[in-house]
Amino acid sequence: MRGRRLRELLGEAAEGGMFRLGSDQPIDSLNPFVAVVSESFSVFQQIYPNLVQLGPGDRYVPEFATDWTTSRDGRTWTFHTHAGATWSDGRPLTAADAAWTLSTIKKFQDGPAASMASHVTGLVSATAPDARTVVLTYSRPVANVLTQVTSVPILPEHVWKKYAGGDGGALTTFTNSAPVVCGGPFTLVKYVPKQVALFRRNPEYYGTKPRIAGFGIQFFGTDDAMILALKSHQLDGVQNVPNTSVENLEAAGFEVVSSPGLSFDSLTVNANPKQRAAHRELADPRVREALDRAINRDEIVRTSLLGRGRPGSSIIPPGTAHWYDRTVTPTPYDPEAANRLLDQAGYRRGRAACGSRTAIRCATR
Repeated sequence: MRGRRLRELLGEAAEGGMFRLGSDQPIDSLNPFVAVVSESFSVFQQIYPNLVQLGPGDRYVPEFATDWTTSRDGRTWTFHTHAGATWSDGRPLTAADAAWTLSTIKKFQDGPAASMASHVTGLVSATAPDARTVVLTYSRPVANVLTQVTSVPILPEHVWKKYAGGDGGALTTFTNSAPVVCGGPFTLVKYVPKQVALFRRNPEYYGTKPRIAGFGIQFFGTDDAMILALKSHQLDGVQNVPNTSVENLEAAGFEVVSSPGLSFDSLTVNANPKQRAAHRELADPRVREALDRAINRDEIVRTSLLGRGRPGSSIIPPGTAHWYDRTVTPTPYDPEAANRLLDQAGYRRGRAACGSRTAIRCATR
């Protein structure tokens, strides 16, 4: 689908400014119990309420909750929510929806809701003693309760409850097709997989209304097609600019905004003890350390990312703000030290698994 068709769809909702956004990552599911890719969770943030959000300065700010308190023992959190809120279908949006969502995740955390299990760590119960109060009770003090609830989209109980019976398996088969019953600042009114998603401003939203009438996301199969649509003004912006396109866009007068990211590339080694019989060398810490020291991170950033990145030091990327520890530095590139480690481990020279002439000696005996 090209820009003209997207503009036609946006015109269906236009009563003010509309924003046309390009994306190279499709929505994998509109079901929060199934979705994996970040694009899907970005959509959930726009169409579903959250108790709190992470605001400017990395501070937690109210969203559906207007305020909250914590008991002296740190095990009970009480959230007060907006009064008179409604879902996009006109049904009441209350604290009961939040309590039901969290209770359902807890109930099925070892099954259909496993993808969100980390958001209910230590949770004993989630209750709504009245329409404006959510009470979360924990087995012990949990330091990151606010972080947990920022990641939980509050779902309309009257829509989802029928799928939460039995073993809860139906929670993962519900497609949640558009138009979706929403309670966030926008409603998802049209969705064509891998083509377009159309959002309207939610007139029933309990918070500050968005300044735009809506927005559309057009999905592209290639970065080249997306950048071409941007340069021809079929789009107002794109989410991810390929490194190879930055200079070209800047030369054409576009502003390319760079900020700390949440993504990272890594080499992950399967050191599972059950695999040791087949790949016993991977269970040797010296082999894994040798691999770590043989990676030239600076060269990867220079050649693969064209200098637009930074060497990684852990799986916690800089975009996570205060969770990122700047005192943890990347392992220096040192192939000589890598080979010494393999010598100590008793591995001989060989190239059975190494594809580069400059690589360290392979872990072969």
